[in-house]
Amino acid sequence: PQWWCCLLIVSSANACGIEVVEYLHLTKHLDCHAQASEFHKVSKSLEELYNYLSFPLHLLKLCEFLCFRNRKVQFDYCLTYSSFFPTPPFFLAGDTTPFPIQAEVTLQTNFFGTRAVSSELLPLIKPQGRVVNVSSMASLRYLKNCSPELQQKFLSDTITEEELVGLMNKFVEDAKKGVHEKEGWPTMAYGVSKIGVTVLSRIHAKQLNEQRKGDNILLNACCPGWVKTDLAGPRAPKSVEEGAETPVYLALLPPGVTEPHGQFVSEKMVEKWEV
Repeated sequence: PQWWCCLLIVSSANACGIEVVEYLHLTKHLDCHAQASEFHKVSKSLEELYNYLSFPLHLLKLCEFLCFRNRKVQFDYCLTYSSFFPTPPFFLAGDTTPFPIQAEVTLQTNFFGTRAVSSELLPLIKPQGRVVNVSSMASLRYLKNCSPELQQKFLSDTITEEELVGLMNKFVEDAKKGVHEKEGWPTMAYGVSKIGVTVLSRIHAKQLNEQRKGDNILLNACCPGWVKTDLAGPRAPKSVEEGAETPVYLALLPPGVTEPHGQFVSEKMVEKWEV
């Protein structure tokens, strides 16, 4: 049988990301590579999955992960699950960490981490490949809490990656200076970071159209929903199985289809990126 190669990038032992791997294996013959910042946690979770399903699984430390390009490894699927919030479940308790630290750490993980991974790996995606960046409905919610000037920039179809990076850096610097609200930002680092992920996905999708026209690679951002994970806590309404549905749907978009691409998707439906 044909083996399909999946790369799963997670910022921790993300139960929803592991569930996506299981779904994909049940649909495709899957050779999975996984890298995580909290390697010991995700290693245990994925090894348990490996023992249950018995499919090729390669657990990677960061130094090994960065060698992919030199090894000329290619992937059919790439899923990024970079999600950090200082005090989960954050809807239950206020976080006492100073906001400038929240802003810097959250943006480094959720936005800059996703960008670094994408820059390294997009050239390694095979024709007809599928890329899924897990964002959040918080990106839409907190976009509405930005100033009209910031909204216009984030909604622009012509915003460049460099301009987006500049805006994300400005948010962190404004938070450090204590002027982020005056400058039009919401006091929610997680929401701003996910605005960045959603806009970055739109930009990278356009880059794929320009640089790899004809390869029919589809790249989208999505929200898995409010899922019972370490991030959301036990009171979240969705199971990890339900949370995996939209990422799996995007990963398994059939060959030949051209949409969705460069979209933000929730509940397997495209959400309009607008205020």
